[in-house]
Amino acid sequence: MKKTVSILICLLLALCLAAPCFAASYREEIYRLNDFAGVLKAGEMDSIDDEICDFIDAYGVDLPICIRTDLGDTDPYDFLDRFYEDNGYGAGDSKDAVAMLILSDAGELYIVSYGDRGEALIEAMSENSDMDDAAAALNSSFSSGEYGSALRKYVEAAGSAAKDAFGTSYSGSSGHSGSSGSSAQSGSSGSSSQPGSKASSSSTLPSWFPADDSSFVEFHDYDAPRLVDNADMFTAAEEAQILEHIEKLRDEQGADLVIFTDTSTHGLSARDYAIAFHRYNGYGFGDDYSGSILFICMDPNDRQWITEATGDVEKYYTSRTINDLDDLIYDDMAGGNYAKAMVKYVDSVAYLYENGTVPEPDKDPAVLAVPGFVGLLSGLLASIARVASLKSKMKNINVATDAKRYVKRGLALSLSNDRFLYTNRVRTRVQSSGGGGRSGGGGHSSFGSGGSSFGGGRSYSGGGRHF
Repeated sequence: MKKTVSILICLLLALCLAAPCFAASYREEIYRLNDFAGVLKAGEMDSIDDEICDFIDAYGVDLPICIRTDLGDTDPYDFLDRFYEDNGYGAGDSKDAVAMLILSDAGELYIVSYGDRGEALIEAMSENSDMDDAAAALNSSFSSGEYGSALRKYVEAAGSAAKDAFGTSYSGSSGHSGSSGSSAQSGSSGSSSQPGSKASSSSTLPSWFPADDSSFVEFHDYDAPRLVDNADMFTAAEEAQILEHIEKLRDEQGADLVIFTDTSTHGLSARDYAIAFHRYNGYGFGDDYSGSILFICMDPNDRQWITEATGDVEKYYTSRTINDLDDLIYDDMAGGNYAKAMVKYVDSVAYLYENGTVPEPDKDPAVLAVPGFVGLLSGLLASIARVASLKSKMKNINVATDAKRYVKRGLALSLSNDRFLYTNRVRTRVQSSGGGGRSGGGGHSSFGSGGSSFGGGRSYSGGGRHF
């Protein structure tokens, strides 16, 4: 009898100790690393796949990777969405993941996050020096062919970033510790604190921040300045010119827009800081406070800009339009032609509201302000081309040569015409130095949508770029 009791106690202790591993539940039978380009050496797929599974067990975030030669006309982000969804990737109840697509022929890498923990991880990855080394190794692998060692560096760097974001190990419940609200990295901005408590020890929040967000009363200030240049980027004449274009946008489109500059984000993410400024200063039209903000941070160690939109105009801001807008102003921003960039930005936003698309690069948005049916026709033609492209690509999936892989893990990669949308994601593209980007350079813009700790329950969509 005593022996039986001892055995039961030992079993209970073992189950308790193993609980964190069970918490990070995921479909282990599916391969995380899928090499459809045939660039990995024998044995590399299995060993790296096992390292990824160990990572998931430790941190509760999935790291699926797909390697292909090219995608033709298929959008890489759309492909990653289907790759993530159709294979059932993601850890825990919230299906948290950071997925990566490698296009070996084009020399391009695309990384997308899903779920709150995925967003928190990709935020930490963007600030982790080990990830810079991993990105350099991956870029070098396009010419050297050493994909295996580069991918191991990527998984190791992800582990380093995960330690920064979540601590030494994963210990959440139901596969998602962020749901309890205790994680300091929850939410799309990587911040869950309320105003007055998030600022770092070396930073003080501006006076317009309320002492207590719970007592903040929403309000409109239609007379508030629509250009607030705390970073002193513009001359008086330039400010007048920019404001003239903003007023034209407001009069003709009935939409609100504010441009805000500062030299710091005061310990917040750029997204949270922009959203807080928009909300706490009464910007936006109507009951849903519809409008957008362009925030420019001139911190010499972290120069960037970000757009955030809410209310009725939020629908215009997608990953594609954000990237196109950023492409249009990147050269001028990087070259110090800030006023020119702002005029072009405001006019391009007006064109977007009128036509549903962003003007082509190197074109004057005012000249392109043609009737909206042209934009509709363009969208229809683009949709037809996209469906035709997807249909032609569905029969061209490379098959792994080792049949045992299908027996062991049951790979279930499939393509369809369905487009999967997620509200909580941040998109980051890492491009090799030899790769050709969009005109304007600067890489691909980050994109995210959903709520914010400082949004008062509103939904915001937007993104931006460093320069």
